[in-house]
Amino acid sequence: MLDGPARPTLVPVSFGTMFEITGRLVRRHLRLLLVLAAVFLLIPALVGAVAWIVLFDALLPYLPDPNGARAAVTLAQGEDLVRASLIFVAAALLEAVASALAAVAFSRVVATDYAARRPGFREAAVTVARRGPAAVGAILLSLGATIAIGLGGATIALAIISASGTDARGGGLGVFLALIVVVSCVAVAIVLSVRWSLALVAVAVEGVGPLGALIRSWRLTAGAAWRTFGVVVVATLITAVLGGLMSELLGLTLADLVFGEASEQALAMRTGISAVVAIAFAPILPVAVTVLYFDRRVRAEGDAAPP
Repeated sequence: MLDGPARPTLVPVSFGTMFEITGRLVRRHLRLLLVLAAVFLLIPALVGAVAWIVLFDALLPYLPDPNGARAAVTLAQGEDLVRASLIFVAAALLEAVASALAAVAFSRVVATDYAARRPGFREAAVTVARRGPAAVGAILLSLGATIAIGLGGATIALAIISASGTDARGGGLGVFLALIVVVSCVAVAIVLSVRWSLALVAVAVEGVGPLGALIRSWRLTAGAAWRTFGVVVVATLITAVLGGLMSELLGLTLADLVFGEASEQALAMRTGISAVVAIAFAPILPVAVTVLYFDRRVRAEGDAAPP
């Protein structure tokens, strides 16, 4: 890692040291990382927050009141729910694309640091402009594979239950076999997500295409799936815990105390706060994964010097 005089690391590091390096990188380039996060993630995050509020409002008629009674739902309310659901899905897709572009920018910052150069906004933005389509393609390929696995598993599970002639609520061999299929599909999806977790870094650093990025990530994580899984889980937990604590603290002080707990204004404020906090902590996982990428290059290929 760069510390003082700039020079790239060319030796493997331990699991704990990777997070020490991640912390130093985030602190060293905090301003640049936050600017990049705001540029690429702020608008999609706010759109997602609004979409969530719209969906929540559309779901209210379907929820029982405090007395447990459920009001009749009108056709117009059903149409509102469908419309809100479509808006929410579109917003989620927009956030996924924006997150992929931001991850490329964050990885470029780390790669420039490893190359013993000072990273800047222009270099990161140019990298996103040139390699962003490949990053989006890699995300869509992985997302499509995950959806295909989920739909395939659900179809097979339903076919097994139907062929067994048993009631899904009553259990039986058919339900047990269907459950095995569902669990297997979930396990396969997790394995793929772990083995493909370095794809966006490969796009940012090596300039490979969407399919090449997935293949490159698969090869680099060979024999290190559990290590990769651990890095992703720990970085995600750090982000979730710290972000959750900050969101709750700001929500209490800026939303509940100002507008009143459980009010619509407080809900809107809390949603906006959560979006902004998520943006602030967004660089942690991509930076950690990029550090892991260079560690895997050292271990697997004896090379960690980025182009």
